[in-house]
Amino acid sequence: MSLKTLVNYDDPNSFASRLRKKRSRYLEEVISAIASRNGSCRILDLGGTHAYWNIFPETWFENLSIKITLLNLNRVSIPERANTRFCSVSGDACNLSEYADDAFDLVHSNSVIEHVGSWDRMCSMAKESLRVGKRVYLQTPYFWFPVEPHFLTPFVHWLPLSVRAWLACKVAMGNWPRATSIDEAVRAQQSSMLLDKRMLQSMMPAASIRFERFLGLPKSLIAIA
Repeated sequence: MSLKTLVNYDDPNSFASRLRKKRSRYLEEVISAIASRNGSCRILDLGGTHAYWNIFPETWFENLSIKITLLNLNRVSIPERANTRFCSVSGDACNLSEYADDAFDLVHSNSVIEHVGSWDRMCSMAKESLRVGKRVYLQTPYFWFPVEPHFLTPFVHWLPLSVRAWLACKVAMGNWPRATSIDEAVRAQQSSMLLDKRMLQSMMPAASIRFERFLGLPKSLIAIA
């Protein structure tokens, strides 16, 4: 079985899908508590897709009156049957000025903050999430887990950028084909900046930071505010 197969989120029985399902149990508790208290739950999902939410049964959405806004740089498609519960908008997760303070009951993001760019932009995304959401649930891969989750290559994210770019020009890494130029290689390597716990806590000082573990090793960080 290949690494690509293990991380295929379109397969509900894949290793990655099973981990996501396990992780979703706490998210389900958070959303259910909000909906039970308010009678509904308005969620802003930064960088999210409709497919991600298939981890929950449709009846759960209906019973709790959950409405989800999917915000991406470009709008994403939503199945017609889900149009009553989901809407798709274009926007920048680091600048949510179109939304008022506490506009949503929950701001959610899954493996997004590491892709938005510089440290300043990551801090802006965290700050904006806390501003527009009464609650925040933010998950991101953990820097000190030995396998880089985007390139599916052990230890590569611990190497200097110059070495990573050189390797990217030599071999394919996970879902990323071998880079055809050093420019392409550097951009690919810089497209993901993994965080450790201190970095994430610095962005969200009041948040509770949890570890998602695999074989006893911290694999992801989950910030709850």
